[in-house]
Amino acid sequence: MGNAESKGTRKKSSRADSASASRNQRAPRQTETDGSTQESQLPQLKEQVKEVTELTKQNLEKLVERDGKLEDLEEGVERLQESAVYFKRTTKRLHRKMWWQNVKMWIIIIVIAVFILAVITGVVLWKVLL
Repeated sequence: MGNAESKGTRKKSSRADSASASRNQRAPRQTETDGSTQESQLPQLKEQVKEVTELTKQNLEKLVERDGKLEDLEEGVERLQESAVYFKRTTKRLHRKMWWQNVKMWIIIIVIAVFILAVITGVVLWKVLL
């Protein structure tokens, strides 16, 4: 068991040593070439700024386009509301007109029915009286 534990400890320590060694190797390079690293990153940063600027311009164009579409949509909604109000007025008018036409028809039917009943009653009474 002691042998297995020492192997496990060795593996861990060798990993730690290799990691610290690689950190130590990187650190001096960055400090030594710090000026040249910044100079080499400058074109990349400029390119990133350019990309962000282009993306911002595209987003603004889309925003303006969307704003125009929203204005068109609002105008359409206003027209639709006006049409809905006109339609409601027209349907109310038509409903009243149809109702009166129905009432007139019933009045005519009732008058005709009363007239027919009067004629029948008159004929029956005439026969009874004669």
